Amino acid sequence: MKNLKSLLLAGTACLGAVSLSQCGITYEGPNVSVCQWPGDRNAAISYTFDDNLPNQFSTIVPMMNEFDMKCTLFPVINWLNGDFSKVKEASDQGHEIGSHTVSHPNLGELSDEEAEKELHESRLAIEEITGKKCITIAYPYCSAPKNIQLVANDYINARVCDGKIDSVDVNFMRVSAHPLGTVFNATSFDNLKFIFEKTRAKGGWSTLLFHEIDLGNGYSPFPSEEVRKSLEYLKENESIYWVAPMGDVARYMKERLSHKLEVKKENGDYIIKVSLEDLDEEIYNQPLTFRYTKKDGSLGYVDVIPDGNPVKLDI
Repeated sequence: MKNLKSLLLAGTACLGAVSLSQCGITYEGPNVSVCQWPGDRNAAISYTFDDNLPNQFSTIVPMMNEFDMKCTLFPVINWLNGDFSKVKEASDQGHEIGSHTVSHPNLGELSDEEAEKELHESRLAIEEITGKKCITIAYPYCSAPKNIQLVANDYINARVCDGKIDSVDVNFMRVSAHPLGTVFNATSFDNLKFIFEKTRAKGGWSTLLFHEIDLGNGYSPFPSEEVRKSLEYLKENESIYWVAPMGDVARYMKERLSHKLEVKKENGDYIIKVSLEDLDEEIYNQPLTFRYTKKDGSLGYVDVIPDGNPVKLDI
């Protein structure tokens, strides 16, 4: 399949050929294009956990680390009671810390002034705790404020809970999520696998929404052993699924849609440069994967940070 895909990209019907020259085609340089997902994978999956519940930090974070995968944690600032150590530790380990507001209100019921305070002050608090940009928010009760521009002033993406699979036309201020746990009658690996397979079929992005893990006192518990089964499955299929925090997926999607690509030949080597149009490079620094054709018609891949610096292709 890979050879067939390569030859089709190169514009030949000479199936099974070892190289383009054997098909009578003159090689004129690489055909370069951006991949929909990193590593030319088929789909993206984000694990998210709300409300800074203890089992998320004691059980889930170490489990995600075990599989070399990262999640997004959404703490409520006031509910941390001044103890930021677990949040900081998870951030230092590479997990994204997003905002879940200061006090967990229904933002849709607040005035613009009240909503802006919740949105802005929670972002600043998280950035002070982690020393990193906070670019993602999960709306408490899945309710966005009436004035959505207030969200866009502080964040690049925001999460609701409508159980859909997102694609290239995603509304980044209303990124979908699949609510899980006892409240939603979704407590097994089979529930998660069903989401994974539908996401793969659509080539899209699914965000998983968890609260309590195992037998804690939080909302809508979900068994940690079923989370483990899902991570095992995704690890076995890591060439298909990209598992990443919400912020990383949003950055990749926006960069993919707005990047500028330059391909040229210098001193016998093919060079590509990737830059961004209308995006803040301080935030948008997620590597993009590009596929290109080699002289023999096979596919090559390269990850490029879109900062305008030249990258040599292995032709």
